[in-house]
Amino acid sequence: MMHMVFYFGQSFQYLFSGWNVTTKGGLAGTMLAIFTLAAAYEGLKSFRQWLVTRKSGSYDLEGQEKSPLVRGYRSPKIGWRDHSIQTLLHLVQITVAYVLMLAFMTYNGWLCIALLLGSAFGYLVFAKSREEFADQSDCH
Repeated sequence: MMHMVFYFGQSFQYLFSGWNVTTKGGLAGTMLAIFTLAAAYEGLKSFRQWLVTRKSGSYDLEGQEKSPLVRGYRSPKIGWRDHSIQTLLHLVQITVAYVLMLAFMTYNGWLCIALLLGSAFGYLVFAKSREEFADQSDCH
């Protein structure tokens, strides 16, 4: 049965028919997996941004080096190889985002807490390098 309100149970099925959580240990393991995945999602976003800025050589019209994400400045020109890598990483990022969305949509309070804490932890650890950029939107 799919829950339509938040609940704090330890027995549920997650994503696959074989992933049945029935014990406290299974719940803790699933929470750890969701926490880790949420933190890794933040790391992946930062890594993709680092890849863009590392090769950017982006300059404004007066020749001043600027962040490629600030409006009014040129985006870096990247080759097909780098664009293909970014495309693959985007595919991984969007897949992880949907898996995390499905975790939250279970309405299991424990999984929701693990996801929120993992996201906060990942932001704390990985997003420091992104603070200088103007556009930090997660909307795709």
